[in-house]
Amino acid sequence: MASLSERKSLRRQILREIYDRSGGTSALIDAKVLQVDLGVSDHEMAAACEYLAGEGLALLEADTFGTAATPSLIALTHKGVVEAEGGAGD
Repeated sequence: MASLSERKSLRRQILREIYDRSGGTSALIDAKVLQVDLGVSDHEMAAACEYLAGEGLALLEADTFGTAATPSLIALTHKGVVEAEGGAGD
């Protein structure tokens, strides 16, 4: 299991990647492509996405046809955009 420090780092990295890939907007991006690009497990990605959503930083769209834990799409909320621009994310 990843340490707290590693989980925080991954959350910040995912938040920043969503921000960059969406052009700093609330546009939906493919979370599964992001997962593959970052080289993280389905469990790690799902946990980070759930954390971001729980903090009100992201909105998730689940894949109702698949078995993966990672959501199919993710978008930053306004709060998430502000957080990404501030450089925080934990």
